[in-house]
Parts: sequence; structure tokens; C-alpha cells
Amino acid sequence: MNIEVNFLEKEPNKYVAPIIITAVFVLLLAGVVALLFFQQSNYQQQIDTQSNRLSQLEMLIREHQAEHANEQQLREIQQSLQSIEAEMIPNVELYEHVLGLLDSANQLTDFDYSDPSQLVVEAQFDEINDVANYVSSLLEDPFIIDTQVTSVQQSENHYQAVLTISIDNEILIEEFSDNA
Repeated sequence: MNIEVNFLEKEPNKYVAPIIITAVFVLLLAGVVALLFFQQSNYQQQIDTQSNRLSQLEMLIREHQAEHANEQQLREIQQSLQSIEAEMIPNVELYEHVLGLLDSANQLTDFDYSDPSQLVVEAQFDEINDVANYVSSLLEDPFIIDTQVTSVQQSENHYQAVLTISIDNEILIEEFSDNA
């Protein structure tokens, strides 16, 4: 039997220092990784919160723009309506005015206002002087430029007169818009 005798001194665990350094490094690395995961989770939560807030703000902006657009459209429609009303020729008022100058409503037999600057009226009168009086009362109105008796026909007991009346539409609109 062989016996070996080792006279070398036993070194106390020469691998302990690298193991401890490696263990500390691994622990530090695990701490850094855990810290990075925590920060990533925290940042993701902040991003989600900001994203929700952004979508809420976008929705509020869209609602505000829709309301503002509706208000803008309403203002534009009102302006258009006012413009149309300012330029609209008051046909009914003109008809009532022409009819009001006659002695009775039954005298008016035709009212043609197809040309914006000209009106053709056909009416019955008892006497020829009534036609002249009607023309003179028409000429007193500021919106009537000229009145011409186109034709006069005598029937059994009355005169049938056709009158062509030239009208200034601007003055007509002003005249009847002031009365409205």
C-alpha cells in the first residue's frame, strides 16, 4: 500500500472570491433587470393613462368642433336668409297695394307680375275717368316709375282697362320692408 504524503499547504478555497464576485454581479444584474421591468411597467401605465386622456380630449375637441360647425352653419344660413329676404320682391304686398287702390276687389280681373320690373294689371271701371284716377293714384307711389294704359275696351256698362306698370324693384323692396 502506497501512502502518499502531501507536504504542500492546503490553500484555502481559491475559488471563493470569484464565486462571491460572480454572485454579487448576478444579484446586481437581477436587481437592475427587476428595476427595468418596474420602470417599464410604470412607464406603460403612464402611457396608457396619457393615451386615455388624449382620446378623451380628442373626443371633446370633436364635439366642440361639431357644435361650433353647427353654430357656424346656423349663422351662415341666417345670413343667407337675411340676404334673400332683403332682395325678395314683396309680391303679396304689391298685389294688396294695387288691389287696395281700386274701389272694390271685384274690379281686378288679372294681375301679371312675371317680369320683375313690369306689372300688367287688368281691371274693370265704371267710367273712363275712374281709369285716369287709378293711373294717377298709381303714379303717386314712389316705386312706380311709369304707368301706361295699354288698352281700354268698353263693355255693356263698364270699361275693361289693361295697364302696364313699370316698377323700381329697389324702392319697392325698401317701401314694403319698412312697412313690415
